[in-house]
Amino acid sequence: MKIALVAINPNPRAPIGDINRLLDEALGQTGFAGRALRSLADYPPAKPWKGRTPSRGPRKGGRRTGNLGRNWRLLTPATNRGTRVWGTTNRTRYGIYVQGPQPGVIRQRQTPNMRDRGWPNITRVGRQTWTFYGYRVRRILMQDDPRIRHPRMGR
Repeated sequence: MKIALVAINPNPRAPIGDINRLLDEALGQTGFAGRALRSLADYPPAKPWKGRTPSRGPRKGGRRTGNLGRNWRLLTPATNRGTRVWGTTNRTRYGIYVQGPQPGVIRQRQTPNMRDRGWPNITRVGRQTWTFYGYRVRRILMQDDPRIRHPRMGR
């Protein structure tokens, strides 16, 4: 999941350092991306297996390994030509089938079986989390956040 924000006609009097710091806070580890990662790392309640449980390997006896939840990472924000990008990644081989985007290209999205078993997908988690943080980000970009220190006008 990536979010790219581009400033349009910023107020010349607003301190850009404050805005960048507040955006990093609202969208980074303690904000939007961090909350989305924590939601994706939580496993849904286990459901009984329809067939036999595996008899060997890490899933022996039907237990969960926790690899998918542990492997969610927040990428370092990158700045490229005025665009700031925050990203997340999960290098688990099967992660795309369990929590991938919905809709998406076949073999690069969440399978219907995983959706039916209650696994959240990255699309739904992103939308739900954005409803909470979108307002805060808009206030920062409109420079209406009280934490932005504007220099005094005049003198």
